[in-house]
Amino acid sequence: MDVAQGHGGGGRTQLGLEMNMDSAGKFYLAKGGFNLPVIRPIPGCSEMIRLILILFIALDSQSHAGLAWESKSIKLKAEPGQSSATVEFVFRNGGAGVVEIEKVSTSCGCTTATIDKKIIAPGEKGSIKGKFDFGPREGIHTKLFRVLTSDGKHETLHFTVDIPTLYQFPAKLFVWTVSDGKAKPGVCRLLNQSSKSIEIQSVKSSNPVFGATLKEVRPGFEYELTITPTEASRSSRSIITITAEPTPGNKPKVYKIYTVIR
Repeated sequence: MDVAQGHGGGGRTQLGLEMNMDSAGKFYLAKGGFNLPVIRPIPGCSEMIRLILILFIALDSQSHAGLAWESKSIKLKAEPGQSSATVEFVFRNGGAGVVEIEKVSTSCGCTTATIDKKIIAPGEKGSIKGKFDFGPREGIHTKLFRVLTSDGKHETLHFTVDIPTLYQFPAKLFVWTVSDGKAKPGVCRLLNQSSKSIEIQSVKSSNPVFGATLKEVRPGFEYELTITPTEASRSSRSIITITAEPTPGNKPKVYKIYTVIR
């Protein structure tokens, strides 16, 4: 492999690789904007052998670059009443060979993944879109997308969503002790944490032993729930189901309070 010498110890190989050498005898190699790290001189090794080593490293690095991701971790905050969120992970094939996406798996049945293209040519861009259905979840949740490619690489993508809590409950469990006397009612305040008015549509008890009544304090923002056992002489339990009005395009939000006489 011939090297055409240039000024200042530089030159260009027949493959079009630009070679430069600094005052300490360290070589630099570049082609098409790809810059190779410095390789120190090896005692007893000719300049030609060093150049060949550099060339092999350059070609190997380019051919194994694989998919480069714009971001592997994306975070967002959902709006009050939002029932799902979508995300797009964008990538580019930075290598010299074709890469195939062989498999994409998710960490939860509440998430799905869609690939816009499975075969990615060198320099080509693509993306993986994910959808997370919230269901009854609130708070911060992270879902994973695991990607396997034909070059044997595994990537894990992170999608974190902060789901606002619409109504906050000081207590979600009320317990009474079996007695011959009359049980005192349990009182719970329901507080809407968002800035948007959301009405409570209904309150239902799964057991007639427990009565549940709702009082408006600030319509759409604050309610007072009173739970009264009609008798406390025997063990019993119930689920109080509270349904909030749906926001446009979403399902109603459902909350549960558990009651026990033991």
